[in-house]
Amino acid sequence: MKNILPIAAVIGAGALLYKYLTEKKKAMENLQFEIFKISIDSEKTKRAKYFKIYYDIILTVINQEESPVKIKNALLNIKVNGRNLGKIESNLNLLIPRQTEKQVTLKASFFTFGAIGLVIDIVKNGLQANVNVKGFINTDLGQVDINFNEQFGGEMNGAPKKKNFYYPH
Repeated sequence: MKNILPIAAVIGAGALLYKYLTEKKKAMENLQFEIFKISIDSEKTKRAKYFKIYYDIILTVINQEESPVKIKNALLNIKVNGRNLGKIESNLNLLIPRQTEKQVTLKASFFTFGAIGLVIDIVKNGLQANVNVKGFINTDLGQVDINFNEQFGGEMNGAPKKKNFYYPH
């Protein structure tokens, strides 16, 4: 009987470890990311005398599983209407508890002179912009690939949407 007890303890510990790792793997595989908001940090931009535009990308991280996930860092490339707007490299070290949603703010910036063509393009498209965020986020169990495409724009600060006008001959 004494010989069976250590073997049962090892088997039980192995089963618990297997269950824990299986839940963690499932949580990492099912982790969801959504763009919540993209906004300009007007105070920082003003302090930079508008030579550099500072902005925040707020992501909602959704963990619907029974195990928490630790987000270590992120490397994301930002494109607007196909033009490179910047890169985000961020060390996060955040714990996303089980069955929760958490908002994560990533900070980025770009030089104003490099974006003049982009601004002209957005104005020509009736203040419409296609934002692409692509890269990866590292978690405690591996890497999650990110690839968002979001359409933003329309009526911004009272500006009308782009309209196609018909001119009779």
